Amino acid sequence: MLALSQPFSPDGSRVVVLITDAPPNVPDKDTQSIDEVVIAVREARIDQFYLVMRTADPRSQVYLKLLNASRGIAFELGRGSD
Repeated sequence: MLALSQPFSPDGSRVVVLITDAPPNVPDKDTQSIDEVVIAVREARIDQFYLVMRTADPRSQVYLKLLNASRGIAFELGRGSD
């Protein structure tokens, strides 16, 4: 959520890259659910969202919901060809 609150240039593209090797710590002290993050991505008007993660890990697949909030793609963590 911290990335979404950063200042973006008003005339630039809003791009977020999330690189992680672990499932999200949700809920935490500021964020109650992944759906809350999806709403925040939409409200921040993110143009492109890229995930680098362990796509096969069922605990991490919740991150894929973030792709529904903006255009983006997920890459498998640790694959050289990606």
